Amino acid sequence: MKQQPTNSVNDSKAYTSSAYNSQDIAPQAQPSPKGLLQSLLTKGQSFSFRRPTSTISTSAVMGQNPIHWKKMAEYISKTQEQAGWDEQRLEQEALSRWTQIYMFLSAVGKISCQFFLPLFIVVFLTMPFYDERSSFIEAFEALGLVLLYGFFPLSLLWGQAELVNRGYFTPWFLKAQKQFSLNRQTGMVTLYKSNGKPRFSHPFIEFDCILVSAPSHQGLINYALYLVHRYNGYSQGIPLHGLMPNNQLVVEYQALWNMIQRYMDISQPMPDVLILEAARERDITTAKFDLAGKRGHPSHYWREMSDEEFTKTLEAIRGKQQKSPKQGPVLDIFKKSKAA
Repeated sequence: MKQQPTNSVNDSKAYTSSAYNSQDIAPQAQPSPKGLLQSLLTKGQSFSFRRPTSTISTSAVMGQNPIHWKKMAEYISKTQEQAGWDEQRLEQEALSRWTQIYMFLSAVGKISCQFFLPLFIVVFLTMPFYDERSSFIEAFEALGLVLLYGFFPLSLLWGQAELVNRGYFTPWFLKAQKQFSLNRQTGMVTLYKSNGKPRFSHPFIEFDCILVSAPSHQGLINYALYLVHRYNGYSQGIPLHGLMPNNQLVVEYQALWNMIQRYMDISQPMPDVLILEAARERDITTAKFDLAGKRGHPSHYWREMSDEEFTKTLEAIRGKQQKSPKQGPVLDIFKKSKAA
């Protein structure tokens, strides 16, 4: 007999009436004429709403290997922070400008202490041997000033960066800033300002998915995938392409859009990927799906893999997906939709 999940879904994590359900979509109004900014933002290839399949974007999940997941799980347990992607919401963060400056200075500090500090010590301590005007006392004094006002601050920056990497202490100005959030339980999509406050928040079904392309300086085509609100003239979109490495093939952006739709669709289980495996038993639809034996994998399928097994499995999935449709049938969202 199958056992119930150890972490049951409580009422606070139940789906709300605004959650996205591909089998029950309220008829959407036709979009109004777009302004100039909106026209420029939506100038690209439009990806339709579809009945999602099990296709995943292997590029989006490749970097989240078992070793990375274990480190992340340990960090979350130590700091009591929420995961960036779980049964409740998918949240993307970005480094602040202060963080980028700090990382640059800490890198300078590390290089200076590891490579230039020994050189400075040798130069100053041997100065009396090649400069008759210098004495050992003057050399020590000069070296002390360099260490105090030069290398000591740089070593503090380097040391602080090492503490941050180990999850011990992160100053408030180094914390990542939320970019956007997609909430499975409420169906809401939110874009945030740089101060962490919402810029706008609307139901998932009110967004169009647009693939924008532009040539680079090298003549290559760069792609960006956005969710653009259909009924408001916002000049900003939700940058979904930030969820995977740059410059992927178009099929990978299609697979990412399919995976996002499956995640938001409460009529279907969440995507079967490592980052969401621990959260499967806490999601109502996904837990029922797994208890019925439809997943076809053990509960720790991804988490028990080695990094080598993980990479080979994703490569096999990518090869299999090349021979099958990336997306399901199109849903007509502008009149009463019927699931295919």
